[in-house]
Amino acid sequence: MSARPTRHAGVAAALAASPAAPASPAAGVAPPHVERSHAIRVDAPPARAFVLFEPVGEKLWAAGWNPEFLHPADGEAREGAVFLTRAAGEPATVWMIALHRPAEHHVAYARITPGIRAVRVDVRCRPDGPDATLATVTYAYTALSAEPDPYLEGLDEARFREGIESWGGAIAHHLRHGTAPAGA
Repeated sequence: MSARPTRHAGVAAALAASPAAPASPAAGVAPPHVERSHAIRVDAPPARAFVLFEPVGEKLWAAGWNPEFLHPADGEAREGAVFLTRAAGEPATVWMIALHRPAEHHVAYARITPGIRAVRVDVRCRPDGPDATLATVTYAYTALSAEPDPYLEGLDEARFREGIESWGGAIAHHLRHGTAPAGA
């Protein structure tokens, strides 16, 4: 089978441009791993709130969130969908929707920032009264080397909670005004 260019060339380019994979950690030295979870209340029923945690829906409230959709190209949220995001000073992050259960209001992502960290993101929405949703956001981070990871070292419960609460504020702003907050 011959190789041919595809719209997935972005993944190959992101991985090729990344620093070489770090050496395996010494025996008995595990890379840092951190898990955090926090719930926020969204003033919308679960069906409306859930779509705000999908890649296209997040663009409605998260200023600067600009995924590059590779498959499917239209950004449809479904299991196996792949997209890239970019952050200053880091290689492109490759995301895949690992689980997408709209009827259950549950989505999970796997993401890799080559040479830096692998992350599982899990979002579950459940009713919180007649017109509101409790969205539980869980992140499991694993550094890709045993080297210190300043981001993970500083990610205590309070910092994580503050970050997810900022999502709640941005979502509330979107639901009230139909836009992402300025400078969010």
